[in-house]
Amino acid sequence: MDASLDDASPGAVLSDHDDELSPSARRAALSASISGTGKRDHMSLASTGKRPAGAVEVGALQREVDELKATARVLEKQRDEDRDRLRQMEAVRQENEELASLKAKMLGECGA
Repeated sequence: MDASLDDASPGAVLSDHDDELSPSARRAALSASISGTGKRDHMSLASTGKRPAGAVEVGALQREVDELKATARVLEKQRDEDRDRLRQMEAVRQENEELASLKAKMLGECGA
C-alpha cells in the first residue's frame, strides 16, 4: 500500500484500491501511472498550464468588487433605517407604558 503511482504498475494501482476508487478515478490513476505523471506540483501555475489573470479577468473581478461594494452600501443604509425604526419603536413602547400607568392611576383614583 506504500507504493506511489510512479512505482506501481497499472494493475497494482487498480487492484490495491479497486473498491475505493470510482471509475473516473481508476482511469486517472491508470493514465497517470502509464504516462509517468503521477507526481505533480498542484500549487505551481507552470505544471497546470495556467497563466496569470488577463485584463478581461481583472475587469470581471473589478466589476464583481464594485457590485459587492454597492450591495454593502445598500445593506448599511438598510441597517441604519432599521436602527432608526428600533429607536422609534422603543419611544412608542415607553410612551405606551407611561399611558398605561397613568390610566391605572386615574382608574384607581376614580374607584377609590
